[in-house]
Amino acid sequence: LRMPGMDGKEVLNQIRDCEDTKGTKVVLFTSFHEYGGKEVNSEYAKKIGADAYLEKDVDLGVLVKTVRGLV
Repeated sequence: LRMPGMDGKEVLNQIRDCEDTKGTKVVLFTSFHEYGGKEVNSEYAKKIGADAYLEKDVDLGVLVKTVRGLV
């Protein structure tokens, strides 16, 4: 969720607010378990508008299955 300049939640908001990108599928892919005092998990990801949630060091098979399920 942390990136130089803005965080992932801000990027996600911009994606959802733009007419050209609002339908883009977004996977929250992070190594953080807590951010801004909130637990980061699949429930949090859905709450902020992500379509899926994965933790870094995810098994390749899980990553592929998740992405395929979104396209």
